[in-house]
Amino acid sequence: MNIPEEKVCVATVSQKGLTTIPKEVREFLKICEGDRVIFKIERDGTVSLQKAVFLPAEK
Repeated sequence: MNIPEEKVCVATVSQKGLTTIPKEVREFLKICEGDRVIFKIERDGTVSLQKAVFLPAEK
C-alpha cells in the first residue's frame, strides 16, 4: 500500500472510552482482530499509533 502524503480519519470515543480504529488505518497498519497496538505520546503533544509486534522469546 502506498503511503499517502496526509490522511485524516476521525473516530468517536464512547462513554466508556472505547473507539473503533477506522478501516483505512487498520488496513494501512495491517491490524486484525486480536492484534495489539501501541499509543506513543510525544513531547510536542502528538500521539502516534503503531501495530505492536512481539518477537518470540529465546529458548
